[in-house]
Amino acid sequence: MFDYEGQTEEELVDICNDRHNNNYPSPSWTAEVYSIGKCLRDTTGYPSFLPLNIYTQHGPNGSAGGKIPEHEYKNNAYCLFVSSSSSKKYGDTTPKKTIQYEYPIITYRRKHGINQANDARGTIVFPDHSIPGFNVNFDYDDFCNELNNLSEEYKPVCICLHYHDINKGQHKEFIKRGFPVYSAGTPYSNDYIDKFYNILKNFKYSMSNAIGSHVYYSIEMGIPFSLIGKRPNYYNESFGGQAIGDFDIFKRYPEMVSLYKLFCNTPRNRITLEQKIYVYKALGIDEGVKGKKLGIILWIAYLKYFFSSENLKKSFQYVVKHPAFFLQPKFWKGILK
Repeated sequence: MFDYEGQTEEELVDICNDRHNNNYPSPSWTAEVYSIGKCLRDTTGYPSFLPLNIYTQHGPNGSAGGKIPEHEYKNNAYCLFVSSSSSKKYGDTTPKKTIQYEYPIITYRRKHGINQANDARGTIVFPDHSIPGFNVNFDYDDFCNELNNLSEEYKPVCICLHYHDINKGQHKEFIKRGFPVYSAGTPYSNDYIDKFYNILKNFKYSMSNAIGSHVYYSIEMGIPFSLIGKRPNYYNESFGGQAIGDFDIFKRYPEMVSLYKLFCNTPRNRITLEQKIYVYKALGIDEGVKGKKLGIILWIAYLKYFFSSENLKKSFQYVVKHPAFFLQPKFWKGILK
């Protein structure tokens, strides 16, 4: 039973330790991070022991800011997978083959019947997270005061932090202000998405001071999401591809202005039709490829990888060492499913 008391500091630090990293090996890190690779394999039958020769956006609707980052099309992967039609449009302007799919984490959730708990209560809050070299700054006292001022309908209020922020010690700021803190741990663990959903599903509401993947996962599961608190200040110290110094997300990505308006403070206790339509389109639901068709693309991508000049020698060495590989039922299951 979920206790709404949070994890201990020791548990938070441990779950975010890199010793839990167990993603399957693939040429592109985005194909595996946040359990994307696990979900792709689970929902298509593609074998866990083969690499994914693809590139993905590492969150749903990754081009909400209006462009495709260079690293997503300047790589050797067979194709780039995106979840929204707008991302597909931007992707089609690059040299990379771009394919729209239903975001695999959503396909995985639905396949396994991971739903909001019947006794869900309170609010889970996702403060915007930092990444190495890129800082997210906001006033903890102001933010926590806003959370404390929420009506009883939204309590208890718990915090869910990204592993980068646990490793920076941000959990201590919320714990000392009386908030229970949770984390799904390192995103390089295949169990990440299960841990994330095991937190999210126990809450009636979801909030944050910024737009992120939590918006899409919450709304798609039927959990109302709203923004709370002042927009954070961003500062780039050394993250590649961006100018050093203050970073204004609205100036950098003007398209984000309307997105923030869509999830403003009210209403907090229901999902509007406009929000649902936006999220479903962003996730590629009823639009993107999935299942058997997606599995076929993964196999084509693998064969391109297998027979590439730089990999052909080691690929045949693998076959010589493991001749029974092509006779295993799980090999053909991925093709015939």
